[in-house]
Amino acid sequence: MIHRIITITVLFIALVSISISARSASNRSPSDNRTTTAGLPVQLLVVPLDEWGTANFALTYPMHIPTEEAQKDVAEIAARAYWRISNIEVTNSAETSSEKAEMTSVGFVAEYAVPARSGFLPVEPLIVALKRFDSVSLIFAMRPEFQFRGLTDFENEFVKINFGVNGASYTYNVRIKRHNFDKLGLPTAPPPQGQPAPRAGKSGSLFWPLLLSLIIGAGVWFYAYMTGKRRKANRE
Repeated sequence: MIHRIITITVLFIALVSISISARSASNRSPSDNRTTTAGLPVQLLVVPLDEWGTANFALTYPMHIPTEEAQKDVAEIAARAYWRISNIEVTNSAETSSEKAEMTSVGFVAEYAVPARSGFLPVEPLIVALKRFDSVSLIFAMRPEFQFRGLTDFENEFVKINFGVNGASYTYNVRIKRHNFDKLGLPTAPPPQGQPAPRAGKSGSLFWPLLLSLIIGAGVWFYAYMTGKRRKANRE
């Protein structure tokens, strides 16, 4: 009797474990068999190089990641953010120092990624590109002229985002609760205060005021011309 109870208990625990594993797997992409980081955060550091937003990126994993996987993550970032990326370089800490635990880092440059005048940080495409991880830390070390008007704390069924700022450094600590999403619908940057968002088709908006000014000017000239001509006729 005791052996039967133990057997049933073991079977029950096994079924529960299988169910939890299956549920966890269903939240991830079925075709994504790349390395995970066991809940440890992946860190992405962004350092702008100019006011137009060209920036250095350093994506660091808390463990060794195959070079092909790191390159795929960079390609995913480029695709999600529509950036032109260059100078990709993958390194492992074990190759440079025997005192540190083995970690992988990939550096690259992206054009027009974080323009200083926008006030907006590209949080969503980076999160979506790195959604296979359970935890992601985004750090933007911005230029002094950057005026932040972007996302702060946020949470929905897929992610929980905690925002922090220290001087010109902006940090997003992101916990991925569910991995099966393609977009989050995060709030975007509003237009600068006192400057309405530009509207398409308004490049010729000065045409009618100029035309009206020309018509008024022509009318004034014609009135002056006719008055002068009438006075000349009266003198004769």
